[in-house]
Amino acid sequence: MLGFIHANELNDYKKAKIYYQKFIEKYPNSELATSAKFELENLGKEPEKIIQR
Repeated sequence: MLGFIHANELNDYKKAKIYYQKFIEKYPNSELATSAKFELENLGKEPEKIIQR
C-alpha cells in the first residue's frame, strides 16, 4: 500500500519504487508480488498507455 499511495496519491515515484522493490524482495512468493511487479513496471505511466500494451 505504501508504494501505491506514493505513486498514485503523492506522485512520488522514487519512493514508490523503493517500497515496491522492498515488498518484492521481502515477499517474493506473495500473491501480491505480481501486482507489485506490474505497478513497478508501469510507474508514472498514464492509464491509457498501460491499457494499450
